Amino acid sequence: YTTLFRSVADASLKKTDQPYPSFDGRIHETDDQFSLRVSERLRHKHRAVTPWDYERLTLQQYPQIHKAKCISHTGFVVNKKTNGQKYSEVLPGHVMVVTIPDLTNLTTVNPLRPYTSIGLLTEIQQYLQPLASPFVRLHLCNPQFEELQFDFQVTFYENLDPVFYMDKLNPEIEQFLTPWAYGTSTDIDFGMRMEKSVVLNFIEERDYVDFVSCFKMNQIILREGTMVKEALYDIEEAVASTARSILVSYNNEVTKVRHLIQSPANCNCNG
Repeated sequence: YTTLFRSVADASLKKTDQPYPSFDGRIHETDDQFSLRVSERLRHKHRAVTPWDYERLTLQQYPQIHKAKCISHTGFVVNKKTNGQKYSEVLPGHVMVVTIPDLTNLTTVNPLRPYTSIGLLTEIQQYLQPLASPFVRLHLCNPQFEELQFDFQVTFYENLDPVFYMDKLNPEIEQFLTPWAYGTSTDIDFGMRMEKSVVLNFIEERDYVDFVSCFKMNQIILREGTMVKEALYDIEEAVASTARSILVSYNNEVTKVRHLIQSPANCNCNG
């Protein structure tokens, strides 16, 4: 039997609104998605053995995850000096899965530091653990974001407002370093490296930049708020310190400081 339901207006309800994005919902599966899912299922057989298995099982079960990276013999151990967790990449029998959330419908997440919530990480671990070997110690965590900050002096072409173009140059450097945070199709790479000369060439190619001097690149490996705990200063090449690290543009959410740009430039340095 078919029952027809008619909506009845409620005068006491003025309007409805959904200020936050929905969750746990999926759109209808297309033929291509079906073929891909079946092919992956035939390969991993719903068992987590290889790093590829861990990654595809995570992405298939949790569409809110944009990328997952599995790192073998890697995990956290107890630091006997501080009684805290210590990251190590020489732990046989340990497997680490690093996740990056999908930023498409997330409006409250820092695009330069896309963290997955602790609740979702716990849920993913509870899903993957029964699919893995009972002898595997599984770790779920967020990436380690290592920031690149550039300190330099710049002179703009004549009759250009230096304040306006310094405010323009900062986000352009940020977009060059992290294009994935601006909605482009560029993927996020783990364990990447960046040469200082590449960024310097990008800045000098701006049509409003005359010349640059005293150019320095600093790699902030670990920072908590305004306190820098581990960093490398005035380096020629920045290399991610761990396999779960991602190089991003420096942006202090407390002080609102990004890159250290001064204008006009002078020639009182060796840069």
